Amino acid sequence: MECYGQFLDKGIAYGPSHRGLEWLEIGPRGALGKLALPEGTGEGYVLHPGIVDAALQACAGLMEETGG
Repeated sequence: MECYGQFLDKGIAYGPSHRGLEWLEIGPRGALGKLALPEGTGEGYVLHPGIVDAALQACAGLMEETGG
């Protein structure tokens, strides 16, 4: 997803297990994204840190798009 290139441009390098944001749609009433763990990264967690981080990445994308 192109947002990871934008994060990298800002000095944030996400590794493979923290690239769970598959797509993000931003509209006038909010944002909707699809989060999914890369294969082989979810063992042993009730809520994987990569999923929590991907949700925050979606929020960052919304803020970037809306100038927040």
